[in-house]
Amino acid sequence: MRLDSYKDFQFDILGIKQAEGGQLKISTAGNSTFYSVDKYSKFKGKIFNDEDVFTLDKIKVSSLYFLYFRTIAILILVFLCFKRFQNVIESLKSIESFKKSNVLYLKRLAFYLFLIFIVNLYVYIGFEEGSLTSISISVTPLLLALLSIILAEVFKEGNQLMEENKLTV
Repeated sequence: MRLDSYKDFQFDILGIKQAEGGQLKISTAGNSTFYSVDKYSKFKGKIFNDEDVFTLDKIKVSSLYFLYFRTIAILILVFLCFKRFQNVIESLKSIESFKKSNVLYLKRLAFYLFLIFIVNLYVYIGFEEGSLTSISISVTPLLLALLSIILAEVFKEGNQLMEENKLTV
């Protein structure tokens, strides 16, 4: 697919609006994120309009690779999260709730969720004459990781009580 096929693509269709101070305001599902924009050309001293600078045919290849690898990393981590959660659910179905492996699965789940939080922190899209950068904090993976750690501690305590109960016969 060639990038020049996107040269007439308009970003304002996606809810991107010009804000004060040379920033773009992007509103998605009730959240607003400000992206700082370098509006001035570093070559030839020209000033370009946003429609000239921020077109999909002018995205740098390195920026595309960054976005691809970021998306692949998130998808792999989400798959691993579902796999660990599935392992815990299967052990709960077989009424072996307080196994040591469940504690390990929940701790790994928390680690994967924390990695998703880290990967989601920074977004960079580089264009030939400017760039869009964003640092945003997504609280959902952090809260899920915290919940997973709490559940891991509960399961660890349940495992210790189960082991003590087996020894007191």
